[in-house]
Order: sequence, then structure tokens, then C-alpha cells
Amino acid sequence: MNPPNQYPGLYQQFRWLVPARFSISNACCERWAGNSADARRIALFLDAGAAGREIWTFERLQETTNRLAHALRRMGVRPGDRLAVILPPRGEFLAGLFAAWTVGAICVPLPPGLDPYTLERCLRDSAARVVLVDADSHAKLLPGLHRCTALQQIIGLDVSDERVVPWRGLLARQPAAAPVPPDAAPDIALLFYDTLPGSPPRGLTHAHAALIGALPGFVASHDWFPQQSGSYWVGLEWASAAGLLGGVLPCLYFGRPLVASRGLPMAEAGHRLLRQHGVSHALVSPWLLQQLRRHPEAARTGAPPLLRQLASTGQRLTPGLSHWVQKQWGVTLNDRYGTAEAPIVAGHSASRWPSPAGSLGLPYPGHRMAILDSHGQPLPAGRIGDIAIAYTDIHQDPDPALWRGAWPGLDGQDDAWWRTGDLGHLDAEGHFWLHGQAAHLLPVGGEVVDPEILEAAMLEHPEVLDAGVVALGDGPDHQRFKAWIVAPGTDDPRTLQPALEALRQAMWPPAAASVPWVIELTDHLPRQPSGRLQRAALRSRDRSRRRRSRKAA
Repeated sequence: MNPPNQYPGLYQQFRWLVPARFSISNACCERWAGNSADARRIALFLDAGAAGREIWTFERLQETTNRLAHALRRMGVRPGDRLAVILPPRGEFLAGLFAAWTVGAICVPLPPGLDPYTLERCLRDSAARVVLVDADSHAKLLPGLHRCTALQQIIGLDVSDERVVPWRGLLARQPAAAPVPPDAAPDIALLFYDTLPGSPPRGLTHAHAALIGALPGFVASHDWFPQQSGSYWVGLEWASAAGLLGGVLPCLYFGRPLVASRGLPMAEAGHRLLRQHGVSHALVSPWLLQQLRRHPEAARTGAPPLLRQLASTGQRLTPGLSHWVQKQWGVTLNDRYGTAEAPIVAGHSASRWPSPAGSLGLPYPGHRMAILDSHGQPLPAGRIGDIAIAYTDIHQDPDPALWRGAWPGLDGQDDAWWRTGDLGHLDAEGHFWLHGQAAHLLPVGGEVVDPEILEAAMLEHPEVLDAGVVALGDGPDHQRFKAWIVAPGTDDPRTLQPALEALRQAMWPPAAASVPWVIELTDHLPRQPSGRLQRAALRSRDRSRRRRSRKAA
């Protein structure tokens, strides 16, 4: 039985309420820790496998935040300075963010998986004054440390280096009382980086109010969170906009416990957390969901006992994945749409309104979207154009979810719309449909094809764990394709060729399906923290291989 469609009323009646002074650290930690009834509530449960477990209450998190904030002040950190946090999911990651905001600094969360060269470029571009690292990220920091001229202090967890201030010793010398807040803190809270291979890091900024902007989509995509909620798992990189604004911070805003794992592969950690730690809601990428689906644990055990709902974001969601989640786990899977500039703006909410499978869904309350032509004019239903997000809602109030501009100039758009870089169309009922990223669509024989469509189809093959497709032709029509697949049980890609060729013929138009292609096995595919495939890295991988082949010849 389908639920009644509540969308029109919810969308029309929604109004933004953004306080004149809003701090994420206050909303997500301080207000809970300051209430005796909530202070001992769990903020984070960290499963470290054989190393044991850590429990961070809001009280512990706030005390750690206070001590670190005092330390940052004594290091000379002032409002507007940048603090880089390069840590995996753990309590110190959260304390680093909250301490930065407590003293009015801008936090720069960087994925610990970045290579040393990219890490150095991000630190130099942000002019980070202080950086918080563990042993792994410290090792990556060292090669370019002498070129990060703005960097004055390194705070290290379990790091043995005389140039690094030890975390424990530093905090032990600081008072636990809350520091006096700055007279005027900057509006900007977060500086994220797009780190695409072959391109300089691109910094994009979000205000404190971006958390408020994320809440309608977070609540709706989790079927009215925090109702009947237990623990919450974010299966995305915490340092990404999708992971932090789309999951971590909204969960703490509602005072619910996060769960995380350290030291385990993501799929293994996911199964462990889902089954052993009372997870009721989770945020995953379709790529991670595919890893969970193919992991041996999925066949050995039943549905996670307390799981009620999943939300997905990052890539195209295949019907096969949605069906598997519903059949094997008995829960709904609501797909979300967003970008790093606006992490949650549209999607599904199965308990409140119907959305066709495969669509991006509807704009969440508070957000306004359209399909634009090349002149910036909205297109009617059925016409393909640029998916765009308005800077104001239907009441002409500013949408707090959108970014505040590119770093360091903070130059936003002169237009009233933010063009996402994706192509799509509207149907007659107002649902958005994705046609792919404009930069990655492949022109072939007068047709334009989306490689994600073929990748999604290939992932339905029982032996394929991951897949990536790029065009490698030298001409404007890209007359050659290459597919990399991860298939652990296969030694020869030719054994999969007939089945994958049949998928290609079925999914792509005739002009594209007739173009030659080659399949190569690989151990892994390069992906961004959100799970999105790094196609430029695949092209670079192919060029390097061809150069080595020519030298060998």
C-alpha cells in the first residue's frame, strides 16, 4: 500500500529559520553537553576491532573540544584562520572541528587517503595555520612540509616527532572550562577540496548555516529522522561534504549516536557495525552498497536486526541494488541527489511521497531546482538541459544549503542559479531524471552516451564487484572505449566478455554499441571520497601503461 502523497503541502509550507548567529559546534555538541540529562548520551561509538572500543559521550566530546580550543588560542589561532584535520573517523576528528569553530577558525577537513602531493597542495592553497594528524597522515605530510610556509603547528595523535606537539600532553595542560567565544566569528565554517587527478585542488566554502540547509533532505531521506532511531552509520568519507554535512553533523544535531570503525576494510566494517551496534539508519554510496552486497558476510547472515532505513548518494543507483536491499534486508532505500556545493537538495522519501524508481526524485522542502537551457532559461518537461539549483527558495528566502563560493576569493555566481554540471530532464510530475555529468558524456556517432549507465549494468553481473568505463579515442568522436572491472574470482576478462557485451548492446544506443571496446581486470578503481569514479585517473593509468609498453618494445 502506497503512502499518501504529502509532498505538495510539505513543500509549499516550508520556511527557513536561520538564526542571526548560528554555530555548528553549539548545535551539535555544546547544547547537549550543557544539559545534565543529555551530557552522558553517546555521541560516538568507535569500534577498533582487536584494539577495543571507544565511547565518546557529548560531555567527553565537549571537554576535549574546550581543551583543544584553549590550546589553539595559545598557539595564536584567530577567527578566520584555517585548521586542517586529516584524520579517519574518530572522536578527535569531531573535537578538531568543534574546537576550530569555538575559536572562530575555518575547518579544512582533508581525507587521510590523499597522496602526499595532493595533500601538500591543499594545505598550501588553504594556508592552514595548524594541522591535526595521526601517524599515517603525518607520514604523508612530511615530504612537502617545508613548502607549507603558512603552517606553524602540527598536533599529532600517536606521532613520535620532535616537530609535532603531542595530543595528550597538549590537552593535559589546558583548562576544561569553555573558552570565551570570539566577538565576531566568520560566517564560513568549512573549506572542502575537490581533488581530481590532473587538476589543481579546488576549494569550496560552506557557512555554518549549511548544516541547517542540509536538515530537510536528511530528515526526509531517512523517513523523518530521528523517529524510531538508534545508532547512525555514515559509510562515506567523513571529510567530504556528502559525509560531513550529509550525515555526521545532522546526526549529532539531533543528539543521536554515530558509530564508526577503525582498522577494517569498509565493507567488512559495514557489516560489523550494521549487525552489532544497533544501527537503525545509515548513509552509503551505491558503490559501497555493492561491496556490502557482494561481501561473503551478506550471504552468511540475515538482515541487520535494527536497520530501518538506508539513504544513498554519490552515483547512479541501480534497480538491482534497490531490489536487493528491499528483499534481503527488508528496508527502504531512499536515493538522494546533491553536489559538493549543495550536498542534499533532492531525492526520495518513501514514507511521505512516491517517486519513480531510477529518478532523482523531487526537490526537498526549502530547495528550488530547474532544468536550464544554455541561456539560463527553465526548460519544459521532457527537454534535456543543465540541472540547476536556485540560490533562493520559492518564498525568495536564501537557501542556506548552497556553498558560499570558491576559495580564496569566495566569488559566488552572478546568476540566480547554481549549475551543477549534470544534465537531466523533468517529467510531467516534476521528478528530475539524470542523464550524466556533462564533462563525462561520450559523443559517439551522433549519439551522446553516459558511461555510468553501462557501469551500473555491469555491476549486476554476479562476478563484477566494481566497474569503470572511459573513452580513449584521440578524435572528437572518441571511437574507442575501455572498461576496467574488479572481479576477484576471474583470472581472464575474456570469460566475462560475452555477458558484458550483451549488457552493452542492451544499454547503449546502436551507434555506441558498435564501437570497439576492451575489458581489463584490475584490483581496484580510483574513487573520490564520495565514491564517485575518477575517470581522469583511469585515462592517466591507460596512458602510463601504453608508454611502458612502447618503451619495452
